[in-house]
Amino acid sequence: DGRLARCLRQADRAAKARKEALPVPQACRGQVMEFFVKLFHSGINTSSSSLVRAEPVEGFRAACMEDILTMCRSRPDVLVMGCLKAKKSQLSSDCKEKVFAVQINQAQNYSLDAPLFIACKADITGLKGCQTSVPGGRLACLKGHRTSVSDACKQELFRREQQDSEDIRLNQDVLSTCKAEIQTSCKDLEFGEARMLKCLWDASARRTALTASFSQRCREKVHNLTMRSVSDYRLDFRVRTRCDKDIDELCGKEKEAVDRLSIADLFGNDGQQGFFSEGQSGQVLRCLKSNYLKVKKMMCREAVMQVIRIQAAHAAADPVLMRSCNWDLSTHCQGSKPGEVHSCLRKKMNELSLECREEELLQGALEATDITLKPRLFYACKHAMGQFCQDISPGGAKMYQCLQDNRVKSDFPSGCKQAILNDLEASNNDWRLKFGISEHCKPEMERMCKHPMNQGGGQALACLKKHYLNVTVEGCKQALTRYVRQGTENIKLAPRVFDQCQGDVQRHCKDVQPGSGRVHDCLYKHNKELSAECAKAEFHNEMLQTHDFGVSSGLVRHCKGLRQKLCPDIPMQGSQLLTCMQDHMNDEAMTTDCKHELTKHMGRQHADFFLNPLVKKFCNETARQICPSEFKKAQLRDLTSNGELLTCIMKKRSLINNTNCKNALLKKEHQRVSDILLAPATTNLCRSDIQKFCSSVRSRGMGETRKCLAAHMKNLTDGCSKTVMDYTEMASEDVRFKAKLYNLCKAASKSFCPDIKVGGGRMMNCLLDHMHNSEMHSHCRDELVEEQTWRSKNIRFNPILKTSCKSDIMKLLGEQKCGNPSVEGWKINCLTKHRSELTAPACKTAVTGILKRQSADYRAVPGMERSCKKDVERLCNTTGLGRGKIHACLREQEQKITDPVCKKMVNRTHEVDKQSATINYNVRKNCYNERQAFCKDAPSGQMVLLGCLAANMNETHFSDACREALAKTNFKKALVKAPTLSVAHLKHLLRENRGIVEKYGPILLGGTVAFVILCGFVISYFVIKRKRLFTIYGSVAPRDQPEDLER
Repeated sequence: DGRLARCLRQADRAAKARKEALPVPQACRGQVMEFFVKLFHSGINTSSSSLVRAEPVEGFRAACMEDILTMCRSRPDVLVMGCLKAKKSQLSSDCKEKVFAVQINQAQNYSLDAPLFIACKADITGLKGCQTSVPGGRLACLKGHRTSVSDACKQELFRREQQDSEDIRLNQDVLSTCKAEIQTSCKDLEFGEARMLKCLWDASARRTALTASFSQRCREKVHNLTMRSVSDYRLDFRVRTRCDKDIDELCGKEKEAVDRLSIADLFGNDGQQGFFSEGQSGQVLRCLKSNYLKVKKMMCREAVMQVIRIQAAHAAADPVLMRSCNWDLSTHCQGSKPGEVHSCLRKKMNELSLECREEELLQGALEATDITLKPRLFYACKHAMGQFCQDISPGGAKMYQCLQDNRVKSDFPSGCKQAILNDLEASNNDWRLKFGISEHCKPEMERMCKHPMNQGGGQALACLKKHYLNVTVEGCKQALTRYVRQGTENIKLAPRVFDQCQGDVQRHCKDVQPGSGRVHDCLYKHNKELSAECAKAEFHNEMLQTHDFGVSSGLVRHCKGLRQKLCPDIPMQGSQLLTCMQDHMNDEAMTTDCKHELTKHMGRQHADFFLNPLVKKFCNETARQICPSEFKKAQLRDLTSNGELLTCIMKKRSLINNTNCKNALLKKEHQRVSDILLAPATTNLCRSDIQKFCSSVRSRGMGETRKCLAAHMKNLTDGCSKTVMDYTEMASEDVRFKAKLYNLCKAASKSFCPDIKVGGGRMMNCLLDHMHNSEMHSHCRDELVEEQTWRSKNIRFNPILKTSCKSDIMKLLGEQKCGNPSVEGWKINCLTKHRSELTAPACKTAVTGILKRQSADYRAVPGMERSCKKDVERLCNTTGLGRGKIHACLREQEQKITDPVCKKMVNRTHEVDKQSATINYNVRKNCYNERQAFCKDAPSGQMVLLGCLAANMNETHFSDACREALAKTNFKKALVKAPTLSVAHLKHLLRENRGIVEKYGPILLGGTVAFVILCGFVISYFVIKRKRLFTIYGSVAPRDQPEDLER
C-alpha cells in the first residue's frame, strides 16, 4: 500500500531538514523514487476488487472516492487526478486536502506529474542546469526555458501553471526562496487563493522597514511569477475563479478566441523578458479592464484592480500594450527603467502610434480613478496621506486630489511631491488620463471642443483651458480648476504653455527651479523679451488667475485660509474673491505672505487693461473710444501694454458716462493712489527718486510711497513729479482713496455727513468743515489736518474748487491777476484774493468754503505754516493748533512777527475775517444762536449778516462771547455799509421772527377751551353710567357668608 516507501522518503526528508546525513542509501532512494513515479503515473484505481492498494498520498482513496464517482467516474484511471484538480473547488474538504497533498508532491518532483513528465522528458534532458535534485528545481528550470521547449511541453507547462496559481506552496522554487520574506511580511496570512503571492508582491512594491530586508532573489522571483500571472486570465487564479460569470457575459468573444489558441499562438516565440511582440495573450484581461465599470461581482472587480495595479507598476506585465507599443518603446523609451515606461509613453502621448496610444489611455484612465492603482505613487505617499488627508478613504480619486492640493505645502514629503509631479506631467497630455475631467467634462467638450476631443492628446485639455471661463458644469469646473492651478504653480504641468515657452525658459530662466510659480514670474519679468507665442500663452495664464481666484496656486496657498475671516460669503471660483481680498489687504488679519501675493497680482492687473474682469466688461467700448491707440496696443494681449490703456482712461475719467465703468474704474484708481508702484510707468519714472528720497519706505498699500515722493515734489525728476502730482490729485477726489483716513473717519462721516454722497471730493469737504468740532475723534482730526495741508499746496488737490472755478481762474489768469506760479497754492490765493470778482455761483461757494477753513486753521492757508513756523514756535508755542487760536495769537503779537511773508499772511487773513461773519471762525462758532434769533434771514454777502449781528449787540440775550468775537471785526463799518431794508422787508422779518404765542395765540386758546369742554363731558358721562349700574345690579351679602359676594 506504499506505506514503506513513504516511510523511507520521510526519513530522508527529516534528516535533510536537520542537516544530517541521509539514512537511506542512494540505490534504495532511487528505488523509492521509481516506485512513486510508477504509482503516480498509473493513475487512481477506482476498482474495489483491485489488488493494488497503494495511494499517491495516504488516505486518498477513502477521502476522494465519493467525489470521483460523482464527478470523474467516466474518466480512465490515469486521468482521474487531472479531473479532480480541474474540479477542485467543487470537492469535499477532505478530498480537496488530499488532492493538494498530491500537488505538493508533484511540485517537489515534476516527474510525479505524468502528463508533464511525458511531454517534457526529452526537453529537460537537453536543457543545461535542469538536472537538479533541489525540490521543485527541475520544474522551475523548465518554466525558465518555456520558450525553447517543444509545443507539447509548453502546453503541459501552461496547464501546470494554471493549477499552481492557487497556492505559492505549489511553486517550490519561489516558496523556498521567499521563506524569510513570508515570515516577516505575510506571517498572519493564510496560504491559498493566491493570497501569498499578492502579499509578497505588495510587500516588494513597498519601501518600508519590513521590506528593507526583502532579498533581491525573492523580489525577482515574485516579480517574474506575478508578471506571468497577468499575461493570461487563466494564469491569474483570482480572475479565473472570481470573474468566470463576468468573463462569459462581457468577454465571451475574447475568451472563446484565446481558448482555441495553442500555447505557441497564445504567447508567440518570445515573452521571456516580458516583451510580447508576438502572440495574442492578454485579450481577456484587456477586455475586463475596458469593461471595468460594468463588472458586477465586487470580488471580480477587486481581482481586476490587482491586474491594473500590477500592470501600472510594470508595463511589461501587459502583453497587449507591449505588442501595441513595440515600435513606440524602441523609439521613445528605449532607456526607460521598467517602472517608468508608462510615464515615458504618456509624456510622448501626441507622438505615439494609434494602437499604442489606445492601450496607454486605457491603462492610464483606469489608474486615474483610484490612487491605489498607482502603486509607486501610493507607497511613496503613504505617510503624506496620513498627515494631510487623514479624513479621506485611501481608495478612489479623492485621495489623489487631496495630495495634489497639499503638494505645494512646505512640510509636504519631498519623495511624494516628486512622485506626484512626475505623474501629473505624464497625465497632463490627454484629458482621458485626468479622472475628474474625463468623468465630468464630456458635455463641455462636446459643446466647445468636439474636434480636439476626437483628436485626443493634450489638444482637448488645451481647448478646455482656453474656454475655462465659459465652463458651467460644476464637476467639470472643479476638475479643470485643479488642472489649471497646477499649471500656474509649475510650468511643466501646463504642457501647451511649456511647449510654447521652452525656448524663452532656456534663454531667460534656465537656472530657475520650476514650482511655486517661479518660472512664470521669471518669464513675466522678461515680458518684453518673450517670443510672440510665449507672451500670448503667459498672458492667458495671467488672465485666468485674475479672473478666477481658484486657479492661482499662490493665492490658494497663501490666502485660502483667510477666506472665512475676510470674505466668508464669496465662493472660491470667480474674480470676486480676489477683489474682496484686495479690499482687505490692510486688515489686521491679513498675513504678510497673502498680502505679497495679492500685491503681485494687483500689479499685473494694473499692467494690462484686459487682466481686470470688471473693467474689461464695462469699460471696453469706452476705452476704445477715448484711448484708441492704447486700446489697439492692449488688444495684442502679450503683456507689453505696460498699463498704458488703464492709465489713459484714468486720466480721461471725466469723459466717462457709463456708471458701471466709473464704478469698476474707481477701484483701480483707489489701488493706484494707495500704491503708485502698481503703475508700471510710475515705477520706471520714479525708480531713481524712490532710491534717493524714499528708500526707507517699506510698507505699501496705504499711499506711503506717494506721500513720501510728494513731500519731495520740488526735487523730483520731471516725469516722476508729474506722475506723483496726477495721483495725488486723483487721491483728493474720493475719501475712500485715503485708506487710513477713510477707516479712522468712518464714525465721523456717519455723524457729521450722513447725507453726503461719497466721491467728487464732497465727503472730504464735509469732514474738513467739521474737523474742529469738539466731538471729532482726535485720530480722524490728525488725518484731516494732513489732508488740509496737502490741499493748501495746489488747486488740483481741491476737486470741487478746481471744477467749480475753472472759468473764473481762466479769466483771472488771462487778466494776469494771479501772480507768481512758483508760489505754493498760487491759484488758490488768486481766487481768495479776487473773490469779489468771481462770477460762477458754485465757485463763490467753493472759495467761501476754503476761506472758512483758512479762518479756522492757519495751516489751511497756502504756505502760511512754513512761512510762520519760527514765529509760531517763538510767540505761540503754548497755543493749541486749530479753531483760530494761532490766528488770534499772531494777530495779538503782530508787531513781534519777524518774517515779512508771515506778517503779510496774518494781515490778509485778518482782513478777510474782519469783513465777513460767514467766514470768520470765531463769529461762526460763538454767534450761532444770535444769528438764528436775530438774523436768520439776513443774506451773507455785502456785510449784511455782520451788520445785522452788530445792530443787535445790545440786546438782552446777546452772549458776551459773540460780542467779543464781533468786537474784533469791522462791525461798525458793517453797520454803516449795511443796506437799508425796505418796509416790506421789515414787515416780513417781523412776521417771520414772531414768537409762538404771537403767531398761533388764537388757535391755541380755541383749542384749549375745546379740550376742557370735551374732558368735562366724558367725565360726567362715566359718573352717571356707574351710578345706574349699581342701582340695577346691587345686592346685599348675608353677614354669616361674607365670601358669597366674592364668589
